[in-house]
This record gives sequence, C-alpha cells and structure tokens, in this order.
Amino acid sequence: MKGLSTALRTSALTVAALCAAIGLQAQSPLTLFLEPVAGNGPMSVNSNFSEYNGRTTIVERLNYYLCDFYLVHDGGNVTALPGNYLLVDGADFDYSLGTTSITNIEKIRFAVGVDATVNHNDPNSWTNGHPLSMQTPSMHWGWSAGYKFAAFEGKGDADNNNHPETMWQLHPTGDQLLRNVEVTVGATVTGNGTEIHLNYDMQAWLRDIDLPTVGAEHGSTGAAITVMDNINTYGVFRAQGTVGIPEANPEAVSLYFNYTDMERPIAHYRVLNGQGNYGMRVTDMQGQVLFTAANIAAEGKTRIDTKLAQGVYICSLLQDGQPIINKKFQISR
Repeated sequence: MKGLSTALRTSALTVAALCAAIGLQAQSPLTLFLEPVAGNGPMSVNSNFSEYNGRTTIVERLNYYLCDFYLVHDGGNVTALPGNYLLVDGADFDYSLGTTSITNIEKIRFAVGVDATVNHNDPNSWTNGHPLSMQTPSMHWGWSAGYKFAAFEGKGDADNNNHPETMWQLHPTGDQLLRNVEVTVGATVTGNGTEIHLNYDMQAWLRDIDLPTVGAEHGSTGAAITVMDNINTYGVFRAQGTVGIPEANPEAVSLYFNYTDMERPIAHYRVLNGQGNYGMRVTDMQGQVLFTAANIAAEGKTRIDTKLAQGVYICSLLQDGQPIINKKFQISR
C-alpha cells in the first residue's frame, strides 16, 4: 500500500508538472496594432487630410502614451496587463503587450497618458529604449507637469486654400488629463500569437479645435483639455474595420473655443443652413448669466468680452432665444 501511495503521489506530481508545462506553452505574444485614420478614410503622418469641418490640415508629429491595460475576456473576466507603457508613433503600427494565454478577448481597456504613479518620475531612471526614458524629441515637460501625454504638431489652413501653412502644436500634460478608454474588440490568433487591431481617428481627436489659431498649446488648459476630452466624446479609438460614430447631421451645429487670450476666450460657432435670430449666452455652473451677445450671424466668432474667474462655464448658442448647443469650457491661469 505504501508503494502504491508513493506511485500515486508521483503520478499526481507528474500530471501537475505536465499541466504547468502545457500552461506555459499556451502563453503566446500579445500584439496591439494601432493605425491612424481620418474619419472612415486613411490618414498618415506628413500627408494632408481633412479635418471634421472639411478644412485641410497636416500632422507632422504624432506621439502619445498608453498605459493601464486590461483585457475583458471569456464572458466578462478581467485580467490586468501590468507594466505596459506604450509610446505610440503615428508611423509605427505594432506594439507588444507581453504574452498571454487569453484568446477569447471581448474588450480592451487602457488609459491615454501616463498614470500618476510614475508620471512624475525621472525619465533618466528608466533604461534606454524604454518608452518612459528620455526621448528625442522630448516627451517630458519637467518634474512638476510630468510627461507629455501626447505630442501632436502640424500645420493648419488659415486662409482656406487647401494648403496648410500655419504651424500648431498640442502637448497636453497633467495628471487630471489622463483619460480611460474601453473598446469592444475581437482578437486574431495567428502563428505569431494573438493580435488586437485598433484604429484611432485623428479627425475626431482634433475636432472642435481651431488649429490655425492654437499656436503652441503646452499644458493642461484650453485646447489641451479639448484634445483629451475628444478621446471619449467622439470615440477616437475603435476596432479596426468599424466605422466612426454615425451622426444624423454631422457638424450641423458646432461650437468650440480659442484660448489665445485665456481671460477672454473666443467662441467659434457655425449653424449649417441657419435661419433665424442667433445669440450667445455664457453662464456659470449655478446658472448666473455672465455674458450675452445678440443678433450674431449664423456662422462666425464671438469674443466672450467679460473677464472670467478661474472655473468652469457653459456657453450656449441660441436660435430665436432657445439653446441649440451647449458647451462647457474652462478658464485656468
């Protein structure tokens, strides 16, 4: 009996070892493919494309950070992929997320930017070649601000002649601008491992920003907030092969802001095929009216000519006295 017991124990250990070996063998590379698009069409760095409003622009630098990866799989189970920090370049499409045995992937979750646990670390503390190490050109804005969550640079078309000539830069920074994303996906299993394919829509990412007037926006205010909010507002990331967010009448009414003068921002607006009497109203979050403009055209720009304190406000475009679009905007100094 003792010999039988020993044999059984030996057999059990052998089975466990085989199971462990099979589990290890089941691990395969997980690769995330990220390809830029413009709306439902192609987009590439250093090539002209149309903004959402139809104006021509060009992106000459396209970098951004991703972190905090999770997979949702096998009926809603969630598995973290710790330690992954990606520095995405618009000219490179494939990025390693390590290895996994998971193949039945339903969603991927991640954050755009660098999480606060490492955002204020010294880039020199990372080994050369790591996404968080020193980069050329730089992706770091100093100890206080931390990393540039994105570095978008290009030229906008100020004179609407379809030839971008006016330089612009958007470098959002600051812990408060980290944005979490969840995308429904399917995985492709190949001989090289498991692949997830996403598009990111630069038309959506740069929407509601008057690029020719941005200048160099480095920080966590103004257009830097808009470019990070757009990630979820307009569904920048989506599974490859799916189309952008459908709209019954795209850009029928638009309203966005130029923060060149932070104390008196300029509201840009447009109503396609507009008829009626238009006006504008700015209120604080308690509803107190701080600025009004009457008898404005159906398309144009209006300076909010009231000195606003730091805070969040609501700008309303009115048609015949009734709001047809409301947008929050923030004053920071």
